[in-house]
Amino acid sequence: MPSVAVRLDADMKARLEKLGKARDRSPHYLMKEAIEAYVHEQEAEDAIYETLMTRWKNYELTSESVAGEDVKMWIENLPGGDEAS
Repeated sequence: MPSVAVRLDADMKARLEKLGKARDRSPHYLMKEAIEAYVHEQEAEDAIYETLMTRWKNYELTSESVAGEDVKMWIENLPGGDEAS
């Protein structure tokens, strides 16, 4: 696996080392986990954005939409839907 260098200031490096000792993990492990979580979060946000853009393009083409009150009634009729109110 290729290496990647990350420059950290002294304070951040010390904090990372302290956290690693408290968790019985290496700073490398913590950085890798943080990067993986960040990439996963960004990919999820991108997927949501793509879904919204697809829906928007469909709306622009068809002008079909669902009224907010209809959505609210649909949610309320789902099992457990009235608990969200």
